[in-house]
Amino acid sequence: MTYCPDPWMSDYNYGRLKGNITLYPLAAQATEPGDMLMISGLINKTKGETTLDPIYRMPLLPPEPSEPSACMVRVFNGFGHLLAEHPFKPGEDTEPIPGKDEILTIHRVVPDHPELARVDIVCDGQTLASRAATAHAPFVHVDGPNGGEFWATGTQTITWHAEDPDGDTLYFLLQASGDDGATWTTLAADVTGRSFSFDTALLPGGDQIRIRVVGTDGLRTMWDTSDGAFTVVPKPPQVTIESPRQGARFLPGDVVVFSGYAYDPEDGPLPPSALSWASDRDGPLGTGSALELDTLSFGKHAITLTATDSDSQTSTATANVVIAYPAYLPVIMR
Repeated sequence: MTYCPDPWMSDYNYGRLKGNITLYPLAAQATEPGDMLMISGLINKTKGETTLDPIYRMPLLPPEPSEPSACMVRVFNGFGHLLAEHPFKPGEDTEPIPGKDEILTIHRVVPDHPELARVDIVCDGQTLASRAATAHAPFVHVDGPNGGEFWATGTQTITWHAEDPDGDTLYFLLQASGDDGATWTTLAADVTGRSFSFDTALLPGGDQIRIRVVGTDGLRTMWDTSDGAFTVVPKPPQVTIESPRQGARFLPGDVVVFSGYAYDPEDGPLPPSALSWASDRDGPLGTGSALELDTLSFGKHAITLTATDSDSQTSTATANVVIAYPAYLPVIMR
Protein backbone atom coordinates (compact mmCIF):
# COMPACT_ATOMS: atom_id res chain seq x y z
CA MET A 1 0.00 0.00 0.00
CA THR A 2 2.73 2.48 0.91
CA TYR A 3 4.58 2.40 -2.36
CA CYS A 4 5.02 6.17 -2.43
CA PRO A 5 8.46 7.43 -1.33
CA ASP A 6 7.44 9.26 1.86
CA PRO A 7 6.09 7.63 5.05
CA TRP A 8 2.49 8.40 4.13
CA MET A 9 0.42 6.00 2.07
CA SER A 10 -0.15 6.88 -1.57
CA ASP A 11 -2.96 9.28 -2.53
CA TYR A 12 -4.43 6.54 -4.73
CA ASN A 13 -4.72 3.97 -1.97
CA TYR A 14 -5.98 6.40 0.63
CA GLY A 15 -8.57 7.69 -1.85
CA ARG A 16 -9.64 4.13 -2.57
CA LEU A 17 -9.95 3.33 1.13
CA LYS A 18 -11.87 6.53 1.78
CA GLY A 19 -14.13 5.72 -1.17
CA ASN A 20 -14.98 2.36 0.34
CA ILE A 21 -16.49 4.17 3.28
CA THR A 22 -18.28 6.93 1.43
CA LEU A 23 -19.84 4.46 -0.98
CA TYR A 24 -21.49 2.67 1.93
CA PRO A 25 -25.18 2.30 0.90
CA LEU A 26 -27.58 4.85 2.29
CA ALA A 27 -30.73 3.56 3.94
CA ALA A 28 -33.74 4.61 1.91
CA GLN A 29 -36.04 4.33 4.91
CA ALA A 30 -34.05 6.77 7.06
CA THR A 31 -35.15 10.37 6.60
CA GLU A 32 -33.53 12.34 9.44
CA PRO A 33 -29.83 13.09 9.99
CA GLY A 34 -28.01 11.46 12.84
CA ASP A 35 -28.73 7.76 12.42
CA MET A 36 -25.11 6.72 11.96
CA LEU A 37 -21.64 8.21 12.35
CA MET A 38 -19.26 7.64 9.42
CA ILE A 39 -15.75 7.70 10.89
CA SER A 40 -12.41 7.41 9.10
CA GLY A 41 -8.80 8.40 9.64
CA LEU A 42 -5.18 7.29 9.85
CA ILE A 43 -3.00 6.09 12.73
CA ASN A 44 0.75 6.61 12.34
CA LYS A 45 2.04 4.08 14.87
CA THR A 46 5.67 5.02 14.29
CA LYS A 47 5.20 8.70 15.11
CA GLY A 48 2.35 8.21 17.54
CA GLU A 49 0.09 10.52 15.53
CA THR A 50 -3.57 10.03 14.59
CA THR A 51 -5.50 12.00 11.96
CA LEU A 52 -9.29 11.92 12.24
CA ASP A 53 -11.20 12.84 9.09
CA PRO A 54 -14.40 14.94 9.11
CA ILE A 55 -17.21 12.86 10.62
CA TYR A 56 -20.52 12.63 8.75
CA ARG A 57 -23.75 11.89 10.60
CA MET A 58 -25.84 10.10 7.98
CA PRO A 59 -28.82 7.77 7.55
CA LEU A 60 -26.74 4.68 6.73
CA LEU A 61 -27.59 1.01 6.76
CA PRO A 62 -26.36 -0.58 10.02
CA PRO A 63 -22.94 -2.24 9.64
CA GLU A 64 -22.12 -5.81 10.56
CA PRO A 65 -21.25 -6.29 14.26
CA SER A 66 -17.55 -5.81 14.93
CA GLU A 67 -15.33 -8.38 16.61
CA PRO A 68 -13.79 -7.58 20.02
CA SER A 69 -10.77 -5.32 19.70
CA ALA A 70 -8.41 -3.19 21.76
CA CYS A 71 -9.52 -0.17 19.69
CA MET A 72 -12.83 1.59 20.34
CA VAL A 73 -14.97 4.43 19.08
CA ARG A 74 -16.32 6.04 22.24
CA VAL A 75 -19.29 8.42 22.19
CA PHE A 76 -19.80 10.97 25.01
CA ASN A 77 -22.47 13.51 25.94
CA GLY A 78 -21.90 17.15 26.85
CA PHE A 79 -21.18 16.25 30.50
CA GLY A 80 -18.44 13.82 29.55
CA HIS A 81 -20.52 10.73 30.32
CA LEU A 82 -19.86 7.68 28.12
CA LEU A 83 -22.91 6.93 25.97
CA ALA A 84 -21.59 3.97 23.97
CA GLU A 85 -18.41 2.33 22.76
CA HIS A 86 -17.91 0.36 19.55
CA PRO A 87 -14.88 -1.86 18.89
CA PHE A 88 -13.09 -1.72 15.56
CA LYS A 89 -9.98 -3.32 14.10
CA PRO A 90 -7.66 -0.82 12.37
CA GLY A 91 -6.75 -1.72 8.81
CA GLU A 92 -3.12 -2.71 8.39
CA ASP A 93 -0.74 -1.78 5.60
CA THR A 94 -0.58 -4.81 3.29
CA GLU A 95 2.57 -3.62 1.49
CA PRO A 96 4.82 -2.07 4.15
CA ILE A 97 8.15 -0.58 3.10
CA PRO A 98 11.09 -1.35 5.40
CA GLY A 99 12.21 1.75 7.25
CA LYS A 100 8.98 3.64 6.60
CA ASP A 101 6.30 4.58 9.12
CA GLU A 102 3.69 1.99 10.03
CA ILE A 103 0.29 3.35 9.00
CA LEU A 104 -3.08 1.93 10.10
CA THR A 105 -6.51 3.01 8.82
CA ILE A 106 -9.69 3.79 10.76
CA HIS A 107 -12.92 2.72 9.06
CA ARG A 108 -16.05 2.48 11.17
CA VAL A 109 -19.76 3.21 10.92
CA VAL A 110 -21.43 3.35 14.34
CA PRO A 111 -24.89 4.33 15.63
CA ASP A 112 -25.38 8.00 16.42
CA HIS A 113 -26.82 9.20 19.72
CA PRO A 114 -29.13 12.20 20.28
CA GLU A 115 -26.92 13.43 23.15
CA LEU A 116 -23.68 13.11 21.18
CA ALA A 117 -21.15 15.83 22.02
CA ARG A 118 -17.78 14.13 21.53
CA VAL A 119 -16.22 11.19 19.70
CA ASP A 120 -12.95 9.60 20.88
CA ILE A 121 -10.73 7.05 19.16
CA VAL A 122 -9.17 4.85 21.83
CA CYS A 123 -6.66 1.98 21.46
CA ASP A 124 -5.25 -0.01 24.38
CA GLY A 125 -6.83 2.46 26.79
CA GLN A 126 -5.09 5.47 25.22
CA THR A 127 -7.08 8.24 23.52
CA LEU A 128 -5.54 8.74 20.08
CA ALA A 129 -7.92 11.37 18.70
CA SER A 130 -10.98 13.31 19.81
CA ARG A 131 -13.61 15.39 18.03
CA ALA A 132 -16.06 17.62 19.93
CA ALA A 133 -19.28 19.14 18.62
CA THR A 134 -19.47 22.90 18.22
CA ALA A 135 -22.53 24.94 19.18
CA HIS A 136 -24.25 25.11 15.78
CA ALA A 137 -24.78 22.91 12.75
CA PRO A 138 -23.89 24.27 9.30
CA PHE A 139 -26.40 25.48 6.71
CA VAL A 140 -26.30 23.92 3.20
CA HIS A 141 -28.33 24.69 0.06
CA VAL A 142 -28.04 23.09 -3.39
CA ASP A 143 -27.99 25.76 -6.12
CA GLY A 144 -27.75 23.47 -9.13
CA PRO A 145 -28.83 21.18 -10.52
CA ASN A 146 -32.03 21.89 -8.65
CA GLY A 147 -34.68 20.33 -10.91
CA GLY A 148 -35.58 20.32 -14.60
CA GLU A 149 -32.04 20.42 -16.02
CA PHE A 150 -30.75 18.14 -18.80
CA TRP A 151 -27.22 16.77 -18.50
CA ALA A 152 -25.52 15.30 -21.55
CA THR A 153 -22.49 13.06 -21.21
CA GLY A 154 -19.36 15.04 -20.36
CA THR A 155 -18.19 17.35 -17.59
CA GLN A 156 -20.97 18.80 -15.43
CA THR A 157 -20.84 20.97 -12.30
CA ILE A 158 -22.70 20.82 -8.98
CA THR A 159 -22.94 24.15 -7.12
CA TRP A 160 -24.14 24.99 -3.60
CA HIS A 161 -23.75 27.56 -0.89
CA ALA A 162 -23.17 26.93 2.80
CA GLU A 163 -22.19 28.69 5.99
CA ASP A 164 -21.43 27.84 9.59
CA PRO A 165 -22.40 30.17 12.48
CA ASP A 166 -19.33 29.02 14.42
CA GLY A 167 -16.95 29.86 11.58
CA ASP A 168 -15.78 26.25 11.24
CA THR A 169 -14.23 24.89 8.07
CA LEU A 170 -16.89 22.92 6.22
CA TYR A 171 -16.42 19.66 4.33
CA PHE A 172 -18.90 18.24 1.84
CA LEU A 173 -20.02 14.80 0.71
CA LEU A 174 -21.61 14.86 -2.76
CA GLN A 175 -24.14 12.20 -3.76
CA ALA A 176 -26.39 11.35 -6.69
CA SER A 177 -29.63 9.40 -6.82
CA GLY A 178 -31.04 7.80 -9.97
CA ASP A 179 -34.39 6.85 -8.40
CA ASP A 180 -35.67 10.17 -7.06
CA GLY A 181 -33.92 9.81 -3.70
CA ALA A 182 -34.64 6.17 -2.83
CA THR A 183 -30.94 5.23 -2.95
CA TRP A 184 -27.75 7.26 -3.22
CA THR A 185 -24.23 6.87 -4.60
CA THR A 186 -21.31 9.01 -3.46
CA LEU A 187 -19.50 11.10 -6.07
CA ALA A 188 -16.88 12.79 -3.86
CA ALA A 189 -16.00 13.21 -0.19
CA ASP A 190 -14.34 15.92 1.93
CA VAL A 191 -14.76 18.62 -0.73
CA THR A 192 -13.99 22.06 0.72
CA GLY A 193 -15.14 24.37 -2.09
CA ARG A 194 -18.65 25.32 -3.15
CA SER A 195 -18.67 23.59 -6.54
CA PHE A 196 -17.60 20.26 -7.97
CA SER A 197 -17.09 19.30 -11.62
CA PHE A 198 -16.93 15.69 -12.76
CA ASP A 199 -17.29 13.46 -15.82
CA THR A 200 -20.80 12.03 -15.96
CA ALA A 201 -19.77 9.04 -18.13
CA LEU A 202 -20.49 6.56 -15.35
CA LEU A 203 -23.44 8.40 -13.80
CA PRO A 204 -26.64 6.44 -14.51
CA GLY A 205 -29.03 8.15 -16.91
CA GLY A 206 -32.74 8.77 -16.50
CA ASP A 207 -35.26 11.46 -15.62
CA GLN A 208 -35.38 10.85 -11.85
CA ILE A 209 -31.90 12.15 -10.94
CA ARG A 210 -31.29 14.22 -7.82
CA ILE A 211 -28.16 15.59 -6.17
CA ARG A 212 -27.55 15.74 -2.42
CA VAL A 213 -24.85 17.86 -0.76
CA VAL A 214 -23.97 16.84 2.81
CA GLY A 215 -22.03 19.38 4.87
CA THR A 216 -20.16 18.77 8.13
CA ASP A 217 -18.16 21.07 10.38
CA GLY A 218 -16.25 18.01 11.53
CA LEU A 219 -19.09 16.46 13.52
CA ARG A 220 -22.35 18.40 13.18
CA THR A 221 -23.93 17.58 9.81
CA MET A 222 -26.70 18.97 7.62
CA TRP A 223 -27.61 18.49 3.96
CA ASP A 224 -29.79 19.66 1.12
CA THR A 225 -31.21 17.87 -1.92
CA SER A 226 -32.22 19.09 -5.38
CA ASP A 227 -35.75 20.51 -5.13
CA GLY A 228 -36.81 18.52 -8.19
CA ALA A 229 -35.57 15.70 -10.37
CA PHE A 230 -33.53 16.38 -13.51
CA THR A 231 -32.48 14.32 -16.52
CA VAL A 232 -29.16 12.68 -17.36
CA VAL A 233 -28.85 11.19 -20.84
CA PRO A 234 -28.79 7.35 -20.68
CA LYS A 235 -25.43 5.72 -21.32
CA PRO A 236 -24.53 2.77 -23.56
CA PRO A 237 -22.92 -0.28 -21.94
CA GLN A 238 -19.20 -0.82 -21.58
CA VAL A 239 -17.95 -4.05 -23.16
CA THR A 240 -14.83 -6.12 -22.45
CA ILE A 241 -13.47 -9.19 -24.24
CA GLU A 242 -11.41 -11.36 -21.91
CA SER A 243 -10.77 -14.13 -24.45
CA PRO A 244 -9.51 -14.56 -27.14
CA ARG A 245 -6.61 -12.17 -26.67
CA GLN A 246 -5.82 -9.56 -29.30
CA GLY A 247 -3.54 -11.10 -31.95
CA ALA A 248 -3.99 -14.70 -30.76
CA ARG A 249 -3.23 -17.48 -33.27
CA PHE A 250 -4.92 -20.90 -33.48
CA LEU A 251 -4.60 -24.00 -35.62
CA PRO A 252 -7.58 -24.99 -37.79
CA GLY A 253 -9.88 -27.14 -35.64
CA ASP A 254 -8.57 -25.74 -32.33
CA VAL A 255 -11.17 -24.93 -29.70
CA VAL A 256 -11.35 -21.15 -29.29
CA VAL A 257 -12.74 -19.92 -25.98
CA PHE A 258 -14.81 -16.72 -26.15
CA SER A 259 -15.31 -14.89 -22.86
CA GLY A 260 -16.52 -11.36 -22.12
CA TYR A 261 -18.80 -9.17 -20.08
CA ALA A 262 -20.59 -5.81 -20.16
CA TYR A 263 -21.58 -3.23 -17.57
CA ASP A 264 -24.29 -0.63 -18.05
CA PRO A 265 -24.55 2.47 -15.80
CA GLU A 266 -28.34 2.11 -15.68
CA ASP A 267 -28.73 -1.69 -15.70
CA GLY A 268 -25.57 -2.81 -13.93
CA PRO A 269 -23.89 -6.04 -15.16
CA LEU A 270 -25.70 -7.20 -18.30
CA PRO A 271 -26.96 -10.81 -18.48
CA PRO A 272 -25.46 -13.33 -20.93
CA SER A 273 -28.54 -12.98 -23.13
CA ALA A 274 -27.55 -9.37 -23.85
CA LEU A 275 -24.18 -10.40 -25.33
CA SER A 276 -23.65 -11.65 -28.90
CA TRP A 277 -20.49 -12.72 -30.74
CA ALA A 278 -19.68 -12.41 -34.43
CA SER A 279 -16.79 -12.80 -36.87
CA ASP A 280 -16.29 -10.58 -39.91
CA ARG A 281 -15.39 -13.74 -41.83
CA ASP A 282 -17.88 -16.32 -40.48
CA GLY A 283 -20.80 -14.10 -39.34
CA PRO A 284 -22.78 -14.66 -36.10
CA LEU A 285 -21.09 -17.08 -33.67
CA GLY A 286 -23.50 -17.23 -30.76
CA THR A 287 -24.90 -15.52 -27.68
CA GLY A 288 -23.68 -15.46 -24.08
CA SER A 289 -20.82 -14.44 -21.85
CA ALA A 290 -18.86 -17.61 -22.76
CA LEU A 291 -18.62 -19.77 -25.89
CA GLU A 292 -16.32 -22.56 -27.09
CA LEU A 293 -16.04 -23.11 -30.85
CA ASP A 294 -13.77 -25.22 -33.04
CA THR A 295 -15.34 -24.17 -36.34
CA LEU A 296 -13.65 -20.86 -37.17
CA SER A 297 -12.60 -20.85 -40.80
CA PHE A 298 -9.03 -20.49 -42.07
CA GLY A 299 -7.72 -16.91 -42.13
CA LYS A 300 -7.89 -13.65 -40.20
CA HIS A 301 -10.95 -12.84 -38.08
CA ALA A 302 -12.15 -9.66 -36.39
CA ILE A 303 -14.11 -11.04 -33.43
CA THR A 304 -16.77 -8.62 -32.13
CA LEU A 305 -18.68 -8.78 -28.85
CA THR A 306 -21.85 -6.65 -28.92
CA ALA A 307 -23.80 -5.73 -25.78
CA THR A 308 -27.36 -4.37 -25.80
CA ASP A 309 -28.87 -2.70 -22.73
CA SER A 310 -32.51 -2.34 -21.67
CA ASP A 311 -33.05 0.85 -23.67
CA SER A 312 -31.59 -0.78 -26.83
CA GLN A 313 -28.26 1.07 -26.76
CA THR A 314 -25.35 -1.02 -27.99
CA SER A 315 -21.58 -1.03 -27.63
CA THR A 316 -18.93 -3.33 -29.05
CA ALA A 317 -15.43 -4.61 -28.36
CA THR A 318 -13.18 -6.29 -30.95
CA ALA A 319 -10.26 -8.71 -30.90
CA ASN A 320 -8.35 -9.81 -34.03
CA VAL A 321 -7.29 -13.47 -34.26
CA VAL A 322 -5.76 -15.72 -36.90
CA ILE A 323 -6.63 -19.32 -37.79
CA ALA A 324 -3.64 -20.75 -39.70
CA TYR A 325 -1.02 -23.47 -39.85
CA PRO A 326 2.42 -22.59 -38.46
CA ALA A 327 4.97 -21.37 -41.00
CA TYR A 328 8.18 -23.42 -41.17
CA LEU A 329 11.42 -21.99 -42.59
CA PRO A 330 13.37 -24.38 -44.83
CA VAL A 331 16.65 -25.71 -43.52
CA ILE A 332 19.49 -24.75 -45.89
CA MET A 333 22.59 -26.89 -45.71
CA ARG A 334 25.91 -25.75 -47.03
